[in-house]
Amino acid sequence: MRFNKHKDYNLPTEYRQFEKANQQYHRRNRRASVSFGVFISYILVTILAAALWTEGFGLWKEDSVRPENPMEAEENGSNGSDNGENGNQTSDFVVRFLDVGQGAAVLITTEGKSMLIDGGGPKRSSFVVSYLKSLGITKLDSIIATHYDNDHISGLVGVLNVFGAEEVWGPDYETDTRTYRSFCRKLEEQGLTRKTPLPGDTMQLGEAVILFLAPEPGEQSNENDYSIAMKITYRDFSLVISGDATASSERKMLKLGVDLSCDIYYVAHHGSASSSSEAFLKAMKPGVAIISVGEDNTYGHPTEECLKRLHQIGASIYRTDEQGTICVTYGEENIQIGFDKNTQIGFDDGLDITVPVW
Repeated sequence: MRFNKHKDYNLPTEYRQFEKANQQYHRRNRRASVSFGVFISYILVTILAAALWTEGFGLWKEDSVRPENPMEAEENGSNGSDNGENGNQTSDFVVRFLDVGQGAAVLITTEGKSMLIDGGGPKRSSFVVSYLKSLGITKLDSIIATHYDNDHISGLVGVLNVFGAEEVWGPDYETDTRTYRSFCRKLEEQGLTRKTPLPGDTMQLGEAVILFLAPEPGEQSNENDYSIAMKITYRDFSLVISGDATASSERKMLKLGVDLSCDIYYVAHHGSASSSSEAFLKAMKPGVAIISVGEDNTYGHPTEECLKRLHQIGASIYRTDEQGTICVTYGEENIQIGFDKNTQIGFDDGLDITVPVW
């Protein structure tokens, strides 16, 4: 027989009263148990959260938080890592090829130090300043002006005005432009003497070594051949930057007898046909070629001739007019390349990351 708990089977009155009282007691007891369980759970969660917040568990420590957006880092005074005395990054060796349109600007940060190579044209000067601020940089260790074309040094005037630098390098020639005069005036105001390298000279940025390849001293028939060229080496990673140097300057670099092989080549003169000669490319054998160029520019950069030569050596080609700012990070196990096409400052959550095989 199956009992129906909702039906009265004429049980004695006393028993029904006892059963009713017993049911009421158990209901109150269950409610009290549930309330007590909720209270205990709340206490445990509170204690666990407090423990995780402290250094005991080391999970939510302030110095372990790494903002993904550099604009957040500006508010925190860092870029997700401890800062050096100048507010610069101390983490990996990072090279940022800034999207300055039809111009050039490369920012290198490593071991709490920073170096800016060129600064782009006048229309992107404020972008370069904002970008450096977003990384928590307060003063640059080194600035290198590869040469004095407006699309390379206009942004440096603004950078010097806002941040200053410990040292400034530039080639030994003059040009009669307002931008160049502003650049020289800013150096004078800050008591900086421009340093001029010779082929074979070196300087250091933390553990990174910069070997200067050009220009040779003396007068150049083409003003672009005054461009400072350099090979930057960090551990087993290297890149070559040569400003707007033409094939004539490249031939002189080849005669230096130094190892020009590199992982990344910052394509000279925005992909002009007069640069990136076949012999120079074969000597470098870069796995990646990065071209800084303005979208729909009137110069026809990069030229089909240059692109063809880059393809012939098997280089992977990235362009700032297509990928935006390009960020290369050297890690212990690999090299990451990140692209930022959609934002003006830093990288957002939509950052596209690839890990090329060298």
